[in-house]
Amino acid sequence: MADLHVSKKTVGKLFSEMQNKKFVIPDYQRPYKWNIEKCETLWSDIENFAQTDAKVGADYF
Repeated sequence: MADLHVSKKTVGKLFSEMQNKKFVIPDYQRPYKWNIEKCETLWSDIENFAQTDAKVGADYF
């Protein structure tokens, strides 16, 4: 198994670093398929965090 390297970064930095790179979802996670509603809920939650808690330096998990 590959080593896992974890670091803290902003969503903006993550997206900018992922440009022109593949995002690979391991085989064991592929059965967990999200529908549009779940994706929209997640995105709404991220936007809400960015507009409120992120401004006070909170972390998002």
